[in-house]
Amino acid sequence: MKRLLPYLVAGSAAFAAAACQEKLASPAECPEFCPGGGLQVQDILIDADVGGDTTYSGYIGYQQMEALLVSNSPDAGQARAFLTFPKRSDSVVVDGSTVFLDVDSIAVTLELVGRDSLMPGLKLFLYRIPPDLDSTTTVSQLDAAMTEANFIDSVIVHDTLRRGTVRAVLLPEKFVRLASLAESDSGRLGMAVRVTANEPTGARFGAVGSTLAGAPNLIRYGRVNVPDTSRVKQTSGTLAERTNYAIDIPPEPLPGRLTIGGKRASRSQIRFTIPRALRDSGVVLRATLELTPVGPIRGVPHDPATMLIRTILADLGPKSPVAVDFAAEGKVVAGETEVVRTEVLSVVTSWFGFGNPRPTTIFLGLSPEAGTFVLPEFETSRSATGRPRLRITYALPTRPGHP
Repeated sequence: MKRLLPYLVAGSAAFAAAACQEKLASPAECPEFCPGGGLQVQDILIDADVGGDTTYSGYIGYQQMEALLVSNSPDAGQARAFLTFPKRSDSVVVDGSTVFLDVDSIAVTLELVGRDSLMPGLKLFLYRIPPDLDSTTTVSQLDAAMTEANFIDSVIVHDTLRRGTVRAVLLPEKFVRLASLAESDSGRLGMAVRVTANEPTGARFGAVGSTLAGAPNLIRYGRVNVPDTSRVKQTSGTLAERTNYAIDIPPEPLPGRLTIGGKRASRSQIRFTIPRALRDSGVVLRATLELTPVGPIRGVPHDPATMLIRTILADLGPKSPVAVDFAAEGKVVAGETEVVRTEVLSVVTSWFGFGNPRPTTIFLGLSPEAGTFVLPEFETSRSATGRPRLRITYALPTRPGHP
């Protein structure tokens, strides 16, 4: 049997060679068992389904805002921040004993998380306001309350500071303005913040619910009467219990456009129809989402936001669950007018595979949510031009014998 093996191998090779032998007289002919041609790489442009895109709003409340917006820029929207500190105790605990704190200075700190990094002369102004303002408060109402009589202090933000603590230190002649309100207000303190700079600009600060930075803090420095002289100097901090901001941009998205971001935390959903044969057999090599702004994107220069792109597990409208394992991100900058292109390969590939039931829908959001001046507004599937679309580069498998 061993002697026959070389002959069998040689015979098989000869048979294969004869089967796949090139015929110059008929070059297009190829038997079924000949190898196929190379990969078929193609591009396709897919517009969003007409009427299949929607903007939803109201995903978070003021407790979850990522930042407080303060601005004097018409392009970004006039914005004022306001906050409330709870009643402060007049004592501190030292070595297990509660002792009176004789305050000699107070500091108000805000955590800067974003600004126009090229704008010099940023300055904050602090005012005393009623502590019971809510989310219905407007910029006009805050401006009316920020009078000279209610002025507390101002603080210059160093031009080199991009992120970090901004501190206003109040000496006795100024912190007397922070005396408790009437008994009916339980000693709570309300404060409003506005900004100026060499030119119109804006800045963002940490809020109570922020994951970017800490909330505003009211720190009291003073002395206590204790035997241990090394423990005489003490501090006591009180974090704001509520933070919010008012901005003069309409809270609800305008009709006829896809909006993401804003104080109402708008998100948008875009549906596409991908050919079934392509989904079943295609291999995606590249996928790009193209969105066209309706005009220059609102915001503060040099302080971008991040567009979050997700696919969904089920199409339930505004409550559609997103798949966090298939996601993409892209920067969005103020003033942009050109088509915003974002690579979404992982999102699109999650739709492919034989019989894959996942909805071919993209969910858009903006980060930090309700905490950025950037407000993208894009053309919709109903627009005459600039509709949302996907540009997909894909490969189809070849079949043996069929180049």
